[in-house]
Amino acid sequence: MNFVTFSFNLGLLAIILSAVPFVTRRSECFGVNVGTKLSYSNQLLRWKRQYLLLMGSFAAVFFLFAWIIPWFLGILIFYLVFSFGLYLIYHFRTKSWKKKQIANGNLKEQATVIVEASGDKEESILPSWYYFVLFFLFLLTLFLTFMLYKQAPAKFPAYWKLNGVFEIEKDKTPVSASIWPASQFFTILTFLGIHLTIRKSKRIIDLDDPDISLERMKRANALYSRFMFGISLLMVSFFGFLQCSFLLNWSWTTVRVGSILLWLFLLIAFFWLTFFVGQGGSRLKVMGIRRERKMVQKDDHYWKLGIFYFNRLDPALFIEKRFGIGWTVNLARPIIWLILLIVLVIAGIKQFFFS
Repeated sequence: MNFVTFSFNLGLLAIILSAVPFVTRRSECFGVNVGTKLSYSNQLLRWKRQYLLLMGSFAAVFFLFAWIIPWFLGILIFYLVFSFGLYLIYHFRTKSWKKKQIANGNLKEQATVIVEASGDKEESILPSWYYFVLFFLFLLTLFLTFMLYKQAPAKFPAYWKLNGVFEIEKDKTPVSASIWPASQFFTILTFLGIHLTIRKSKRIIDLDDPDISLERMKRANALYSRFMFGISLLMVSFFGFLQCSFLLNWSWTTVRVGSILLWLFLLIAFFWLTFFVGQGGSRLKVMGIRRERKMVQKDDHYWKLGIFYFNRLDPALFIEKRFGIGWTVNLARPIIWLILLIVLVIAGIKQFFFS
């Protein structure tokens, strides 16, 4: 890793991690359910700004340190550890602050959990059969590889950098010629898994503002499902483009330009999803009557450190994160550990045979 790559990675991490408290669901703050109304309190807003300032300041310090001592990977890891430690400080502060609000009568907890039971959530999400398009592109790439294998160059690139440069080449074999079709296949499995997670995850409606929360969640899930399919279609098509460029010996300039354009587009798309949609549609503008009652779900004890969800009474496997964008798993369900084991085995197979 050179200094330019390090600077890019550090800057990207700093922007994303600093923005997390502002793009999480409106009713949640540092992994604690505080309700929609109290989320706008001066104290919580002050802590969010402090978190943003500290994350940005320490990123600048680490950047200057790396300029003197080039421990690039170690500095990135330490920055991640620092961000987690800083999060924990504000997490426990928020929990303590919430207890005081309950004691003062500004907030009430209720054990009832509202979930969406209608079929509307299925209608708003993209149908699963769309992913057959990706499997068709994968099979088309395999067919072209089989037909053009003999006339392909004697070397196949095996290591692809973000700037489109290929540093490692392998002798042409059926395995080395299958690297990019294999990448297509694993990409399809990954995004199909994300799609099913969106489809099957539990969607909790905020007690203090249920109508607005429900509408925001429906719009967000519709956007999430279409966004993920669009990204998966783009990546599978691009891996097919890479395979054709090697089989037909296309210009390296074309490959590099395509690679750079791909990553720029993915970066812009990710920032759009983060800052204009947010977790659970927290950044979406939804019209309606805001109730903002003093009532929240009594479920903080199921969220260990506000990050890890562990609830033996909940049959749901997937649930939206409380801090950040995306979904997490219910670690109390044994099948989750089996799924994680299968994922690790598949990743190991790809690393062993196709890296």
